[in-house]
Amino acid sequence: MKRLLSILACVILYVSQHCCADEIKGYPVYRFINLDEISLNAIKGLEKMKAEGVMKDIPRDQFDRMISGQKRMIKAGFTNHKKLTIITASDKRIGVYVPIKDYKKLWERNPRDLRKEGKSHYLIVRYKTVTVDGHDYLKAEHINFSLVDHEPYIKK
Repeated sequence: MKRLLSILACVILYVSQHCCADEIKGYPVYRFINLDEISLNAIKGLEKMKAEGVMKDIPRDQFDRMISGQKRMIKAGFTNHKKLTIITASDKRIGVYVPIKDYKKLWERNPRDLRKEGKSHYLIVRYKTVTVDGHDYLKAEHINFSLVDHEPYIKK
């Protein structure tokens, strides 16, 4: 009886995590410069920029807020993530934090070359919402993408 209950609990947990998760479907917005990386390297880079005074128009206290925000995001489980913006069928732009390894897979072929071929990536991202300091962030649990013969219409 205990074994049956533990199996049932595992099935319920699996179904709640995998079948009922929220999904986003759409096309990625490629950014050739993405400053929305969350990692220990990003924190070191911000600290170095602050020490060297590279960006003079950004006050030092704002660097402190950015660094502490990065640290809070890492504590919440966003280690080595980048923000990926997705355009949905209803023309909404939604930002989801995906693991850097998945983000890099989208760049295996240059997006400009894909557009010349009339192709684009189509994404299906299963995510969960994580709250950090009162702000909700979308964290990808699973990402699946494929090449399609479709160039999405993007409003400018």
